[in-house]
Amino acid sequence: MKYLLMVAGCIGLGLAQVGFAGTPTFEWVELEGALGFPSDVSANYVAGQINDHPILWDLHTGAIVQDLAGLVGTQGSIFLAVNDLGAVTGNVANTPFVWSQANGLTILPATFQPSDINNAGIVVGRIGSFPAQWDSVNGVQQLSTTNGNAGTINEAGIIGGQVGGLAAVWIGGVETLVPFAGPPAFSFVTDIDENGIAIGKYNSTITYQWDVNSSADAVPFSLPIYVSSGGMPRGLNTNGAITVGGTDPNTTLPNGALMVPGEGWISLNSGVVPSDGTIVDITSINEEGWFAYFSFGGDYVARRADPCPNVDNTDGTGVVGLADLSLVLFHFGDTGAPGIPGDVDLDGDVDLADLSAVLFAFGTIPGC
Repeated sequence: MKYLLMVAGCIGLGLAQVGFAGTPTFEWVELEGALGFPSDVSANYVAGQINDHPILWDLHTGAIVQDLAGLVGTQGSIFLAVNDLGAVTGNVANTPFVWSQANGLTILPATFQPSDINNAGIVVGRIGSFPAQWDSVNGVQQLSTTNGNAGTINEAGIIGGQVGGLAAVWIGGVETLVPFAGPPAFSFVTDIDENGIAIGKYNSTITYQWDVNSSADAVPFSLPIYVSSGGMPRGLNTNGAITVGGTDPNTTLPNGALMVPGEGWISLNSGVVPSDGTIVDITSINEEGWFAYFSFGGDYVARRADPCPNVDNTDGTGVVGLADLSLVLFHFGDTGAPGIPGDVDLDGDVDLADLSAVLFAFGTIPGC
């Protein structure tokens, strides 16, 4: 396991998203094992495969937590989903399953194809050709009488996917088609964040976002050229960060892209993360900004190490000074969600690392 934090000397302590002029910096963790293929991330885990073995990794250390081959078999191409508690679902060697350290292995009905799992243990996918969900109490519940697939579920239980070739969401079991200004020939939802913002694609080439709480049409957005060929939105979080995998039409090489609000798109093949020049694919992104990817140079989880996280000019000067130092000292020892007051490095606590960062940058003007 390798761990690296590439840090810029620029700090801040509030809640506003900001831009950054210069080379973006990332922190990353190498996943244990060779020839890996991560397919999903959660707050604490990464799921995927090494060779033909289904694997669960620890996100923060990169260490293998569980090789599931002895439980469910092996397969050449494996897609697994994982929740924050480490429960894994997938279909390996024609065995649909849910596994967790707490509850062991549960074999799902043979015709159920899992796609995602939330922290409540609800698994979504399809039963035969129809979108469906499964849980340990109710078993499989079909969501529609029209062919389709349920591909994603958030912690509120909002499900996204497609029916009859059209993007759809299910809220409390009620199906709603994603509205578009012009009826698409084909569309689908790939992810839904905890605020109910859905992301997906329509008419094969156009990516979009849509608020499931709104009756307004979905809003299309453009992808950068280096992932525009076959570009697929993989996921988004409530901070507005988006991951996309695709191919650069100019080089015909695969790439990954990260959208950072206030900063814009970052090409991940530009040397900002270890990749040996070619990132083959990328996963969704979790609430802390971590995503996984595999490349010719290895398999990693990474996140933007924002050199100016959450800038708040508490004294109105824009200079890192006594007001910033006082904020860290006042909240010293506090713990909570990443980004709490005084949490400069966004790791969920206010400690010596945050104090050191303030002292290091004391008297400087953040160059963001």
